[in-house]
Amino acid sequence: MARKKTSRIKKRRHFTLMYVPHTQKSLSRFKVPIWTVYFLIFLMLAFTGTLAYYANDYIKTLKELERLENVDAINKVQSEKIEKLLEKTQAMEQKMKKLNELDLQVRKMVGLEPENEEKKNLDDEAYLNEEYQYERDKFVTLALNDSETLSRGGGSRDFRFDTYNGLQILDSIDKQLSELHSEANNEKEKLTELKKNVEERLKFLAAKPNRWPVRGSITSNFGYRKNPFGGRSREFHDGLDIAAPHGTPVRAAGDGKVIFAGYRYGYGLMVSISHGYGYISHYGHNSRITVRVGERVKKGEIIARIGSTGRSTGPHVHFMIDKNGRRINPLKVLE
Repeated sequence: MARKKTSRIKKRRHFTLMYVPHTQKSLSRFKVPIWTVYFLIFLMLAFTGTLAYYANDYIKTLKELERLENVDAINKVQSEKIEKLLEKTQAMEQKMKKLNELDLQVRKMVGLEPENEEKKNLDDEAYLNEEYQYERDKFVTLALNDSETLSRGGGSRDFRFDTYNGLQILDSIDKQLSELHSEANNEKEKLTELKKNVEERLKFLAAKPNRWPVRGSITSNFGYRKNPFGGRSREFHDGLDIAAPHGTPVRAAGDGKVIFAGYRYGYGLMVSISHGYGYISHYGHNSRITVRVGERVKKGEIIARIGSTGRSTGPHVHFMIDKNGRRINPLKVLE
């Protein structure tokens, strides 16, 4: 019995392989030790496991490469958007600078003090609240670190989420900048038009003959009066007589161009100035004229000296104003 058991155990330690040919040749038998079969199975399992491991790793690598390519593409889009936003920001800064210059010019024209620097800065930053500035700064930091993150092979869901969120922030900033550009253009047009109107208004105010040619007492008003040279007759006095010492400077009532400077019957040495806007002023009875025909004068500039030439009863200036070809009372214009 012991021998039979030993024989069976020995038989179990190997496998017999038989080769059956198609011809009438004899069968071939091969004995393969059982440990060889186990070893081959182990090698097959090891090979299959290794192959599965590397296949899985390869798939992961492909997915990671695809993800990195997507992130790189998004990063490229971000970089392009940031570049455009920087250009828009610079353009916006230039527009704001021009608007501030226009505002300052208009303020100087009308004699207003420029706004203080602190208020100006607040106005320039009005379109960005604190929370939006925080999100913008956070994204700018993220965008600047994108290339470094990608070069290390890093990245996570949070990073990817922030990247897409960053694109939304960029689009939002771009939209607000576009709106600000439009508003700035409108403001520029308004300020330009305002400046033009102010210039025209100041030009008119400078030309309007509302400055007294000389300070003195009024000896005769505009309108009908008793003849100063005697008699009971009444005459129409077409100007305002302002008495002053002989030689006192006579000044232009407004900006304009000298259209007459010489002697005129009844008015003596007279100066006439065209101010535009339908106004012409006249200054008569001067002792001396200090301007020439064709010369442009400014309001308050000396044009003559007080005298008593022509039909006069004493040193004074006979001041007259024409409006649209009609002589009017100077007191309606003088301030």
